[in-house]
Amino acid sequence: MNVPQHTLRITLSLVILTTGLLMLGQIAGLLPDQRADALKHRQQLCETLAVQISTLPVETSLKTVDALARSLVARYPEIRTVGLRRSDGTLLMETPEHSVLWPAGTEISPERVAVPLYSNTGRWGALEVSFAPLPGEGLTGILSNPFVHFLAFMALAGTLFYYLLIRRALKHLDPSAVIPARVRAALDVLAEGVVLADDEENIVLSNRSLATKLNTTPNELLGRTLSSLPWLNPEPKSGPIHYAWQATLHEGRVVTGVPMYLETEQHGMRTLMANSAPITDEEGHVRGAIVTFDDVTQLEEKNAELEDMLRMLKDSQDKIHRQNQELQTLAAKDPLTGCLNRRGLFESLNSAFDRAKRSGGKLSCVMCDIDHFKTINDTHGHGAGDKVIRAVAEVLRSGARESDVIARYGGEEFCLMLPGLSLHQGSEMAERLRRTLAALDNDGIKVTASFGVSAMEALPADAEGLLKQADVALYRAKRSGRNRVVIHTLPDDNTRATTDLV
Repeated sequence: MNVPQHTLRITLSLVILTTGLLMLGQIAGLLPDQRADALKHRQQLCETLAVQISTLPVETSLKTVDALARSLVARYPEIRTVGLRRSDGTLLMETPEHSVLWPAGTEISPERVAVPLYSNTGRWGALEVSFAPLPGEGLTGILSNPFVHFLAFMALAGTLFYYLLIRRALKHLDPSAVIPARVRAALDVLAEGVVLADDEENIVLSNRSLATKLNTTPNELLGRTLSSLPWLNPEPKSGPIHYAWQATLHEGRVVTGVPMYLETEQHGMRTLMANSAPITDEEGHVRGAIVTFDDVTQLEEKNAELEDMLRMLKDSQDKIHRQNQELQTLAAKDPLTGCLNRRGLFESLNSAFDRAKRSGGKLSCVMCDIDHFKTINDTHGHGAGDKVIRAVAEVLRSGARESDVIARYGGEEFCLMLPGLSLHQGSEMAERLRRTLAALDNDGIKVTASFGVSAMEALPADAEGLLKQADVALYRAKRSGRNRVVIHTLPDDNTRATTDLV
């Protein structure tokens, strides 16, 4: 609401009030009643005319009555026609068009007045007078009513004079007028918007910064409520907008750092950080609030860009981490069989050995070597040799548990790490695997393998020692005829280094 609109609204209210009071006075009878006066005048006129006619010998003086009637019609514009009618309905005298305006049987009304005439023998007739419509009846009567003219004059004149008077009065009552020009200039220099509002949120002072964002002037903001500005609610589902100044006006507390979103025509949506402090009187009652709006749109945009960059960086880091994991997986796995390679084996074996040693648990290690593999390569070619290696790896995987680790140790050698299995249990699993391989027919190529088994019971010093013990047992299995399982001898057996298991 700006000042001219405010002035016009007050002006129209006063005009409506004035005309309403005049109409109320008319209803209450304090002003002259034009209709009642007209009816009274007509009554007196008809009675006077009837008295004059009654004194004349009507049957012999119709010419005199006719002349008198025509004189009345010509003299009084409100009288339209005059007629003299007997009691039996016979029309003795009439002015022009009286029969048209007053046909036989017409009822008496304010426009048609009949005055009875009497003689010594009683009523012998009636004087009929037709009048123009009274003011206030029909649109023409209303427009011709002097009181309506008076109301129209008061409305037009009152609008003009009230407007000039109120505009001059409000100029002196403008709360911003008491602000010194140097103070207003200082407020206009500030980059953030500054608003002073009364206890009903009406703006009584605004600097140029906020007005510019709204494509208006500080004076045009005067009288508008802060909450009526085009604020936006980015998350309607979360509830209505919380205005900082409402908490200040209702609770008298300082509110800072409340984000507000303002829709502007030239600059689009702006993000403002609102801060509100109460304005109190001498008794401490809140009379208004001073509210500042700091435009942080660019900062929010930079923060959004930074968040996007951080999100992109995190995505890149995650991608690199996944690729590193894939590389580590590829580096720890044998590409031909999909089993762990020697590097992956040692990482898993060292961890398992440390856990078993700390907890006193069981752990077995099995070394496996394909028998006469060089002969297979020389006879059938390296392609057939690769198929044999893959077939052996598949047999080892299918016969092992999910917790077991299978690795290609090198060439045609494999190593199995069996957590939770003793030396005896490990040798039993090795024997099952040996039998499965011996029964395997790989495209007509007979495949057998030798196994060496060791376990924590052999008291190896470390994971490498456990692996070495299994390798020594494997070497004995190959020397003793191949296609067999050899167990590493326990430390308390001084007679043999290994034990054969066929």
